[in-house]
Amino acid sequence: MAGLIVRRKRYVEAGRVLNRLAEGDTDRPVSESECKDKDMRAKLDRVRWRMVEMKDEAAEKERKNREAIAAVAHDLKTPIAVIAGYTEAMADGIYGEEYFDKILQKTTEMNETVLSLVESARADGEKNGNFRQVGARAYWEGVLSNLAVITEESGVRLKWSKIPDVTLRINENEVARVIQNLVTNALRYVGDKKRIEVSFSKKNARLYVSVRDFGTGMTKETAEHVFDRFYRAESARTERNSGLGLYIAKTVVENHGGAIGVRSRPGKGTCFTFYLPLIFVSGKNRNLSGTAFERMPRVARILLVLLFGWVFGCSYRFSRFRYTGTISTLIGGFVAIGLMPLVWVFDLIDVALTGRISYLCD
Repeated sequence: MAGLIVRRKRYVEAGRVLNRLAEGDTDRPVSESECKDKDMRAKLDRVRWRMVEMKDEAAEKERKNREAIAAVAHDLKTPIAVIAGYTEAMADGIYGEEYFDKILQKTTEMNETVLSLVESARADGEKNGNFRQVGARAYWEGVLSNLAVITEESGVRLKWSKIPDVTLRINENEVARVIQNLVTNALRYVGDKKRIEVSFSKKNARLYVSVRDFGTGMTKETAEHVFDRFYRAESARTERNSGLGLYIAKTVVENHGGAIGVRSRPGKGTCFTFYLPLIFVSGKNRNLSGTAFERMPRVARILLVLLFGWVFGCSYRFSRFRYTGTISTLIGGFVAIGLMPLVWVFDLIDVALTGRISYLCD
């Protein structure tokens, strides 16, 4: 009865603390006067601290949103002012051939900014939508072939490695936008080598995709913020760049259960790498770490399996004669490999006399 009363008292104390936290009073730690039980007090304080962290994260997100709004306003204000200026001049009877080109250019810039905002909002909202299973090799070859046409127009060669024959579950249009944004970003800073490399690798049920350029690179500070919404490095602020491309790429990759990162050194180029989870398909993705063995010729694989079989069998033969220690068994196995032809003959005689392979059946 006393225990029941104590437990009830704990529940009442915990309820009061939770009500205080729910009302937004999270700055004060849970005191002993509020909760007598030490373990319960520690658990409630962990809850309180997590709520504090969430509040700070929300405040930081709000701050970034305000900065984003200011950045969009700045990006739209400049072309609007230019368009207004040229339009006013034309209304006053002042014409120039370049006026129409300038108005069209600034209108295009505004349109690109608005489209980037729409893509950003869609990337934030579309999670697990319009996904289907696709073969990675055919999919990526199609996407990269289209991008190669665009890069060649800029005099840049787009190369890619062999693509693993695996299966992905993706939104094809969204993932294509990821690689398009990364290649477009690489085009901006490609450097004198005029080459962009895309490489693929398969590891731990993931498909890794890397996009590398050999251009100007970026500082450590820029690399830390390059995926932030509307972030632009100082060198890119004079270009037609909304600062949303890499943010969209990060959002899409994370919506697919993957992750993206960047490695860069000033003057040495930049490499963006992201991964997407693989779909298990019997006979295709089962052995994710044995690709080297799978690529070996069939005869070589058979001989390798027979070799390991002989090592195991010979080691077992030696262990039958009470040489069961780890070192002696290992030495016996290596000796048996050297005497393999002779052991093979003895095995044949053994089979002929006994009708069975004793070292495997005993």
